[in-house]
Amino acid sequence: MSNESKLKVIYTVLFSDNEMSGPCVGFYKWLPEGEKYKLVRMENDLTVTLSVNKDCVAQLSEVTDESIQENSVNRIYKLYAEVDFGSVSSEIASFIYDERESGSGRHFGIQPTDNNYLRLNQEYNRLGELALKSVLKICNRFISYARNVKGQYWLNAISPSKNNLANLNNIWRAKASIGDKEFRWFPSDTKRIKFEFVLDHDTALHPEEWDEINTFVSSDSRSNIIFELLANSQYLMRQGHRRSSIIESVTALEVAVSDFTKSPKIDEINIAKYKSRIDTKNIGNQSKHLGFSGSLRYLVPLLLNSDELDDQVLSKCFQAIEIRNNVVHKGQRDVAEDLVKEIVGAISQCCKTLDSYTEKAPNK
Repeated sequence: MSNESKLKVIYTVLFSDNEMSGPCVGFYKWLPEGEKYKLVRMENDLTVTLSVNKDCVAQLSEVTDESIQENSVNRIYKLYAEVDFGSVSSEIASFIYDERESGSGRHFGIQPTDNNYLRLNQEYNRLGELALKSVLKICNRFISYARNVKGQYWLNAISPSKNNLANLNNIWRAKASIGDKEFRWFPSDTKRIKFEFVLDHDTALHPEEWDEINTFVSSDSRSNIIFELLANSQYLMRQGHRRSSIIESVTALEVAVSDFTKSPKIDEINIAKYKSRIDTKNIGNQSKHLGFSGSLRYLVPLLLNSDELDDQVLSKCFQAIEIRNNVVHKGQRDVAEDLVKEIVGAISQCCKTLDSYTEKAPNK
């Protein structure tokens, strides 16, 4: 072995302990398979790459190119994450290879009684922790896009739990490669690093969105808070927390109304032809005077006509504000399930419309 060796680790990252029957990410008549669809992020001086292939699809029958194109939603339940460490010293590379069966008590190189064993094992565990945290970061960025941008509310970020390092590498079937050798990656430290994983046309990911996904995953930008709140609302509703779902969705609506009235796309909305007669620069200040409810009831309907924002959608949004106020200020104990579904759906539609007519700040 030379003084340095190239080290890579590949993980099969599962979205759920239930694997195929758990939460999945949906793709519309498409799968991001192949080299050009790999997502890459630099993290902790490592290069982390996410990839998908047909093995990731939650489907009992054979997955073919034809079936992918025929399925309105292709559901994936796992990702492949490759961590490229670049070059590591030949000493640590040899140690990692010699520890490939340490989980069963076999040590092919220096033994735990050796003076150098503790030092090298600590470095092995440090690399293991670094790799897992980097994989967590990029996977959660991907999940965040699907959940908070596209509305796949059933997904949750991988978050702390009782799993330890050794178990997580086992669960994610971690394999290392050094040169032409491929073997089990098994840092043995029991230090607790906490992780856990907890469709339709609109929420499924589309091929034309892949560049946007790539940009989002490789950056540290935040997802749009409006759609994050809406995803939370959907999740709360499905968990039976109907009052909390209403509160969360109305909060999303309040943010959407505020953003829209501060920066409407004047040239694209109903009042464009009256622009010379209206003080468009002070619409935001007028909204402050009216407040959230007044802006939604009077200002928004004046700025957007019924073709742009449906009357029934607005009506449900008005009703949502009343229910939210009753829940928060009068202690209303419950909201009918069907009504919550109608309200959350209407608010989601209203928010998407308002967002589409809102000027975006750079990098937002």
